[in-house]
Amino acid sequence: MNVTGLFKAQGGRRYLKDYIRLIIGFLGCLMVIAIYQQLRLYGQGVLDSMFNQNLFNLWMHHLGFASLTALILAPVFGGLEQWNPNP
Repeated sequence: MNVTGLFKAQGGRRYLKDYIRLIIGFLGCLMVIAIYQQLRLYGQGVLDSMFNQNLFNLWMHHLGFASLTALILAPVFGGLEQWNPNP
């Protein structure tokens, strides 16, 4: 099984589906950071419980930030994929 073939599109080009995977991974990292932050705050006694309205709001803010970042960087991703350094 060719493992490197799973990470590259045909011809070495990357398409929008690869960009979407990248943004979903970015959102997943933000969610993990949010859970870590909640654990630290709960451990220090700042929060009463681990899962509360604060975690939900934090996830909604991270979702909005990842969406806004994806919208802003999508044209940059497309432009870099269209650019050919060796004409």
